[in-house]
Amino acid sequence: NNDGTYRVVINGTNFDFIAAGNSVTQIVQGLVAAIDGGTEPVDAQNLDPSVGILADEAGVPFTISVESIGGASPMTLTTTTPNNGYTENIAAIRENDDDWWGLGIEDKTEGLILDCAAAVEPIHKQLFAQTNDAGCLDPLVTDDVMSQVKDNAYFGTNVWYYADDAEVLAESLMGKFLGTNPDSGITIAGHKTLAGVTVSDLTTSQQNALQDKRGNFYVSLAGTGSTWKGSTGDGKWVDNALTVDWLYFRLREDCIREFLKASNRGSLIPYTNPGIATFRAVTRDRLQIGQNIGHFDPDVEPTITMPDRADVTPADVSNRRLRWSFAVQFANAIQEAIISGAVVDELTT
Repeated sequence: NNDGTYRVVINGTNFDFIAAGNSVTQIVQGLVAAIDGGTEPVDAQNLDPSVGILADEAGVPFTISVESIGGASPMTLTTTTPNNGYTENIAAIRENDDDWWGLGIEDKTEGLILDCAAAVEPIHKQLFAQTNDAGCLDPLVTDDVMSQVKDNAYFGTNVWYYADDAEVLAESLMGKFLGTNPDSGITIAGHKTLAGVTVSDLTTSQQNALQDKRGNFYVSLAGTGSTWKGSTGDGKWVDNALTVDWLYFRLREDCIREFLKASNRGSLIPYTNPGIATFRAVTRDRLQIGQNIGHFDPDVEPTITMPDRADVTPADVSNRRLRWSFAVQFANAIQEAIISGAVVDELTT
């Protein structure tokens, strides 16, 4: 007996189809129409004899239950695909292979860019995101995707405006930018010419709006396609983000090698001033490498602050934990030239 009320409850909202001599196909059609006519963040699909319910944005949770009322045939609820978002998917990727830094995503909608940006921020990676959100071009709009990335001060995300979603500007830039091995040199994300990517036709005011929102774009510069500027959501630079993460991973590896080397030779690193000096040398050597290949300014001496053994807290000694700090200056890059000059009949001294 198909007669009765078929109810799907999503986030506490009832979606009903009242059957009176209707077929299963008609019941499915009616439920799909009811759900899609509502405002819950889901998409209903006709999978006759079933109804498929998908989250509008992967990883955004919703509650769901089903009821059969007034003699309607029982319905069952089955989860066929986990509602994973970028946090879960990136975690799965890292579990399988964590030897990567740049990330591009096919979906260019605001919600998914923001979800991915939040997932990437704490893990020393960089999201290269692309959007055609027209609100980014308007200085009066403050809730567009670029403004939200800026408001969150994401160091791990750079957002590029491009009107045509079919062209992959962000991924093209990522491939070209990461073509330079950070173990041997450093480049910038600005002033890159991208093969096969058409330049954007943006007014000066639109470009200014994008820059004010710490966004990026691709325009013609002296007749040649050029990316601009190459900044992250917190107003810094993509190349600086790469340098910071390069140093994080390489210095971490350097320290781990010291631990392994000492232990595997049947020894240890003593908690003494000479033992502490081991890590001063490791830090100094890595910063010197960074200076040699262009990450850091070679004319500014880094500072390394190590504790004296007598000043280390008993808790850190008991836990065999050494703390120290350093500071080093970015080499940075010149991306703009402002020239003042005069053309005269005759120069005088």
